[in-house]
Formats: sequence, structure tokens, C-alpha cells
Amino acid sequence: MTTEVLDAAKPPATPMLPSAPMTVIDAATGTITYEYKAPSLMLAEATAQLAEAQSLVPCIDSPVMHQEAVALLQKIVGDWKNLDEVRLRTTKPLREQTDKINADFKPAIEVRQQAEGILKAAVSKYEEAQERERRRLQAIADEQARQLRLRAEEEAAEKKRKADEEAERVLREARERADEEQRRADEQAQAKRDAAARAAQSGDADTAEKLNQQAEEIVSTATSVAQTTLTFAESEAAMAQDAGQQEAEALRMAAQMTTGATVAIAKPRATGASSSIKYTAEVVDQKAFVQYVLNNWDTMNHLLTIEQGKLNTMAQNQKDRFKVGGCELRTHRQMAVRRK
Repeated sequence: MTTEVLDAAKPPATPMLPSAPMTVIDAATGTITYEYKAPSLMLAEATAQLAEAQSLVPCIDSPVMHQEAVALLQKIVGDWKNLDEVRLRTTKPLREQTDKINADFKPAIEVRQQAEGILKAAVSKYEEAQERERRRLQAIADEQARQLRLRAEEEAAEKKRKADEEAERVLREARERADEEQRRADEQAQAKRDAAARAAQSGDADTAEKLNQQAEEIVSTATSVAQTTLTFAESEAAMAQDAGQQEAEALRMAAQMTTGATVAIAKPRATGASSSIKYTAEVVDQKAFVQYVLNNWDTMNHLLTIEQGKLNTMAQNQKDRFKVGGCELRTHRQMAVRRK
């Protein structure tokens, strides 16, 4: 297909009347002929009008000049509207041809799109069923792992409890032995003291003194032995507690590391197609959504879109009575110009 633009600077074979067709399509050759002024000429004329308008601006200071400016404004508006009408008439055959081509292709495309939609839905349904099954099996594996962790935690707690009980038993028995030995020592010492008292009464001071010394030695020795026994018992109890604590901690660590085995189901890998999960968000509570945006205004304000057109309609209808929070009423003078 070729195109040709006729230069209006050259006298056309036929006058360019407003009702004349602006575009000719030769069905045999595919040539499209456009009949309108050369772009350079149209731009030159428009530029001249722009210069004339700019030169007139400082002179609008009287009724006469005001009327002259309005007259030029009418001519400018009329000229660009005429140009636009020529543009629309020129492109009309092309738009009609495009519409016809689109109409020819549309039914076949839509039927194939329908087929595409049917197959996509079926394939997605199968893939979603596979994913649901994978999630079901994964949930079972995760629950089994949770049960294992729970049992391990219970076993760890039981280990610690038994270690604490063993440490308490060792200390209790050591105290009992120490108390028993101390009691016997006290009895022996008391017997020595009693004998010392009888010796003193009979006038045997040396024997009494020796017996008293023996009593003190018995008590001192028993106290030392009891202290040693308790010290050893405390050490043994601490070792038992540490061993139990370490076993319990090892079980806890093993429990924390116990996770459900990842369930893998062979995903469909058909050649030529792939699927992915698309995430979308739907506003179900407008008030809550707006409040959230307000609370996070610096980062979320772009999510609120202002309907400027509807605000302008409210302002136009209510005029000076317009009062909306956060809005300021503004006026703009508009001018309607008739073609000259």
C-alpha cells in the first residue's frame, strides 16, 4: 500500500470543497491519496495567526480593540475547527476500513479466546487440585513433626524432673547421714563428759580433763565429717542436675530441629505453558481501608484517587455554597466563541 499527499500550494485539479471526499482509496493498486493542504503551508498560516494574536494582546485596552480581538478570536477558532473537520473527513475512509478489518477478524479471535479460556480453566483446576493434595499431605507431615516435638519436649521435662529429684535425694540422704553421725558423736561426747564429771567428783582431775578433751575431739571430728559429707553430696547433686539439664537441653534442641518432611508432588510440566500464582487485593471495608491509608499517609496516599471530575460537577452545581473538607473553591472564566 502506498500513500500520496497532494500539495495544496499547487492548484488542485478540482476545488477542495468542504463536502468533497478528502481521501481516495484505489482498491486495485492499494494506493491511498490524501487531498489537503501541505503541512508546511498549514503550519505557516497557523504561525502567522499566532503572531497576530500575540501582537494584539497588549492593545486590548478599549471597546474597539476588545471587539477586534474577539473578531480575530472568532477567525482563529473557525480556522482550526475547519482544519479539524478536514482531518476527520480525511481519516474517515481509513477508520471505516480499519473497523471493517477489525470486524472481519473479531469473531474468529473471540472464538479462539473462548477455547483458550476453557482450556486454561481446566488446566488450572487440575494444577490447583494437585496443589491442594500437596498441602494436605504437608499438613499431615507437619502435624506428625509437631507431635514428635511435643513428645521430645515432654521427655526433656521428665529428664529434668528426674535429675532434680535425684539431686534432692542425694542431698537429703547426705543430711540424714550427717545428722545421724552428729547425733552419735554427741552421745559419745556426752558419755565422755559424764565420765569426766564422775572423775572430777572422785578427785581425779587429770582423767576428767582428758575425758573432756576426748569429748571435744569427738564433736569436732563428727562436725568435720558431716561437713565433708554434705559438701560431697552437694557436688554429686550438682553433677546429677547438670547431667539431667544437658540431656533435657539436647532433647529440646532435637525437638526444635524436628520439622515436617517437605512433601513433593510432581508438578505438571507441560511443554509450552507455565502457571504462577497471582495475588490481588480487594477492598471489603472502605472505611477501614481509608483509615489505614490515613494512618500511613506518607507511604500509602497514592492508593486514594480523587475524582476531580465529580468534585468539579459539585462545585459547578453548588457554586458559592460548595463546602467540602480539604477543598478550596476556585473560579475560572470560560469563553464560548462562535465561528466567524
